[in-house]
Order: sequence, then structure tokens, then C-alpha cells
Amino acid sequence: MNETPGGRHDYLLSFEGIRQDFTARGGNAVRAIDDITLNVVRGETLGIVGESGCGKSTLARAAMLLRKPTDGRIIFDDTVVTDLRGAALRKQRMRMQMVFQDPNDSLDPRYRIDRSIMEPLLAGGRPRGEARRDMESALVSAGLDPEVASRHPHEFSGGQRQRIAIARAIAAHPEFIVLDEPTSALDVSIQAQILNLLARLQREENLTYMFISHNLAVVRHLATRVAVMYLGRIVEVGTTEEVFGNPQHPYTKALLSAVPDPNRPATPIVLDGDLPSPRQRYTGCAFASRCWLATDACRTAKPTLDDHTDSQGAHLSACHHADRVSEDLVPALAG
Repeated sequence: MNETPGGRHDYLLSFEGIRQDFTARGGNAVRAIDDITLNVVRGETLGIVGESGCGKSTLARAAMLLRKPTDGRIIFDDTVVTDLRGAALRKQRMRMQMVFQDPNDSLDPRYRIDRSIMEPLLAGGRPRGEARRDMESALVSAGLDPEVASRHPHEFSGGQRQRIAIARAIAAHPEFIVLDEPTSALDVSIQAQILNLLARLQREENLTYMFISHNLAVVRHLATRVAVMYLGRIVEVGTTEEVFGNPQHPYTKALLSAVPDPNRPATPIVLDGDLPSPRQRYTGCAFASRCWLATDACRTAKPTLDDHTDSQGAHLSACHHADRVSEDLVPALAG
């Protein structure tokens, strides 16, 4: 990881004790994010992985300040951005952009491409002439001819629309981009092109990415570090090499067991049952009901993220039995 001369990690974004509650039907409270503390290092790609419903997209939207957290704070480049309002918040959002799974979430079908890209720039106070130059430059950087600016989204393929959505994000000259499943709706061949584009733009524009995905193979290709989420909590975080090569949480091991790997036989771990309801409250580990290593301690004491490696860069796991995860065990729930 990068560090400042004083020895402190050069964090661009930090979540500190973030909790996000929603009210479901019947007035029941749903905790989508549960006490997350996590840092994003300047210049890295932090992958966020986990099953559907684990809170990945909620965390992404919290990072983008699209919804104020129920509790905790978010710090961006030493500024507590959860305290910002009005013009200060709008200015901050120019430094942070998002690319969605479906490009139609950021491209209004009624608008020409130039309007879709320029509108947030103009709203942020950029002069029209400068906004147009930035729009055209962003299209070129995304691998498109500036002449497409006069056309509408429906005239393009899915891959081209995603390139336009990426151009819309980089036109603002941000420092940080949240990528929420940006390739999952595309054909495999197009996915590779978009991933290569994102990697090139990161190098050229000095961008920091938070990459949300359920596709571990894609995350392994792009991410510098990986954070694994389960039921609104971070259960493991570390460098991509450490997490994929030496998982320290049973849930991570189960996820990775389903990813094809020529270096090991295919022995997927089949977890018993579905993801528990986020409406439930747990005194212990939320994964205990599906874990083959669970003991009474797991059901009564909430594990904390602790360091389980002596290698360079912290490798943290919230598991009472992290030392047993890497053992060559055949889980009782294996299929």
C-alpha cells in the first residue's frame, strides 16, 4: 500500500463506523450496512464482493453521498463529507463519480449524448465551452468518436453505451470512481474490452476505483485489494493475492471454491441455506448458521476484524477460527 512520508496510509476515502438502516414493509427495520470501517487507498482498486443482498450497492451509494448514513461518517481526502450540504456537497460530488451496471441509469434516453455528459458539468459550474471540450475529450478517452455526441443512447450497442457512461464519469476529472457491476450485463468479449479500458484510464488519469462485483474472476483481474461482505458486514479484507491465495474466513473460502482455478481441483463448497434476513439481529457471527467451523463462541460473540498475516499489508478477517480456514479440510456441508 502507498504511505505518506509520515508513515500514515494515503487514504483517499474512509468509512468510519458506517451503519445504514432502512424501514421495510410493516415498519420493520432492515440493517443494510452494519458498522463498517474501511479505507480506500489513493490510486488503488478496492474490490467489494459478496452475495446479492449483502450490502455492496448500499455501500457504493453511501460512498457517493447519495444517501446519508444512519450512523458513522465518511471522510474524503481529510474532509468529513457526510457533514457537507448545498454548494459544498455539489462541489465534492464533482470529485466522485459512479458507473452503473446499466448505462441507462446515467443516460436519459430522451437526451443526446452531449447533453447527458455535459449536464452535470454545467450544474457543477463549468463554463459551456470548457464543458464541451471536456465532453469531447472524454469520449475520445473512452474509445469513441466525438461525432457520437449528436446521437441518442438507443442508437448504440450495450458496450458502446457503457463506454459513453464511462466518458460521462471521467469528463468531470474525478479522483474517485465507484464501479457498480459495470460489466455484468455485457457479453464476455465486451467485458474484457471494458475492463482493459478501465485499467488504462486508471493509469492515465490517476484514478482510484471502488469496484463492486459478484464476479470474483473479474475482481481478481482488476482489484488491488479485496473486501468481502456478508450481511452488511466486512468479514475479510486484504490484498487480492492474499485473499484469493490464502482466505482467512470460511465465507470467503466458500465463494472462492466456486471459481475455476487450474492450480486446484474443482471442489465447490455448498453452503446450507440462504443468506439470513437483514432484519435479524445477531449477538455472534452472522455466518454461524451456515459455517462448518462454527462453535458456541461463534454464536454468542461477535468476531472483530483482526490481522492474520505477517506479510506486507494487513490481511484482516472477522472469524474466531481464522487459523483453521486455510487447513485442507473437507467441510461437512461440501457438495
